Amino acid sequence: MRQKFLFILALLLTTAVTGAWADEWATVYMQTQNAQDTASHLETIAASVNVEETSEAFQNLYHILRDTIGPELATTYYSDGLASYHSEDFATAVELLTKAVYYDSTNAESLYYLGQAYRRMDDRENAIMIYERVVEMFPGTQNALNAQRYLEELKQ
Repeated sequence: MRQKFLFILALLLTTAVTGAWADEWATVYMQTQNAQDTASHLETIAASVNVEETSEAFQNLYHILRDTIGPELATTYYSDGLASYHSEDFATAVELLTKAVYYDSTNAESLYYLGQAYRRMDDRENAIMIYERVVEMFPGTQNALNAQRYLEELKQ
């Protein structure tokens, strides 16, 4: 599995970028086997090119790689984001929880605490948007009930 993953990573990186960057990024993963470092490179690729405007082959490779490391990253970003939230570093919490949701949009806790962090930063617009997603995606859960209560407060 790791060799297939390394092959996909190397192919993706050389397809997305040329020269030293691709070699460096592939080497970093091969040496560290670190999913967060790999995520950083994926995020750089996503910021550098519009993935949806690339070839179907590139998109498939990108999504396979993201899906391979996504669950581990979602868990790490959620844990770190929640720790930042509890230490009242809401800007960092938003950054990390946004990544957690990107890698696992089915985690109600990540989405709910993302809304909480926005609310605590007095970012009403984003808090409302996130709380509405929680209510829509996770009806009947405690997170949805709490989100609905905050929505009512924010919309007054």
